[in-house]
Amino acid sequence: PGTLLKTNQMWGGWVAALTKRITGQPLLVRTGFELYDFTRRQGHGRLRQLFTKWISSFAYRTADHIFLATQEDQDFVTKTFGTPPDRITLQPNWIDTDLFCQPLEAPQEKNRILFIGRLEAQKNLSALLEAVARSGVGLDIIGEGSLKEALSQQQKDLGADVQFLPPVANDQLPGVYNGYPLYVLCSHYEGNPKTLLEAMACGRPVLGTRVPGIRALIEDGQSGYLCAPDAASIAAGITRALQDPEREHKGAAARQKILETQTLPLAVERELRCYQALLGEVRG
Repeated sequence: PGTLLKTNQMWGGWVAALTKRITGQPLLVRTGFELYDFTRRQGHGRLRQLFTKWISSFAYRTADHIFLATQEDQDFVTKTFGTPPDRITLQPNWIDTDLFCQPLEAPQEKNRILFIGRLEAQKNLSALLEAVARSGVGLDIIGEGSLKEALSQQQKDLGADVQFLPPVANDQLPGVYNGYPLYVLCSHYEGNPKTLLEAMACGRPVLGTRVPGIRALIEDGQSGYLCAPDAASIAAGITRALQDPEREHKGAAARQKILETQTLPLAVERELRCYQALLGEVRG
């Protein structure tokens, strides 16, 4: 049997690309998010941006095939690096839909919503805190990050009903998601966000911002709700979702979307086909 090289993230992808140049073995490059695009959006210094652009370009040019998580990432890579679309396959993050599911009965918090993730600027949590203060709902935040102290102070200043809770083991998260009437992800941008996908797989109604990485996952008014990333729009989105008598139907539609696109069997099937094609090319 042939040998295949694969990298699952871009930061160390140059090692696999260099190995491919030396050995001639086929290389599959996979990224869960587009590193250079994230580096730009996060406002890192010019030197870091140049470095991430170089290693990304080297890996994409060297790869025999590329897995990207979203169509938005594919459009960016094609435009920025000149990568032919026929060398790219969309391989979104997969979800264990047997674990992340909705029980027949799930007791829920009343008038409280949930966020899980890093407490960093990308997640736009300052606007979310202002939104819950405006809308009069409670918010539970699970996660850690550099902005925790600042967000705690903002919560006190606003008088918002916000609880900062400790991280939860992944296999315990389905019970957490199912305990809330709404999951909210109000980021400025995302890749292919696992927490949103997990909440959708649990059949939970979701509210997300109309930004890269989120807007393609939620069909507004069908499989969830979309809003702008400012506090007023997020507050209006929260109210709209919680007052919607069809909210649970939208949660069911969200789960169905995950079942159709982002399960482990589908991911394995796509990956196996790619392995067979790459190794077949080498043997031929």
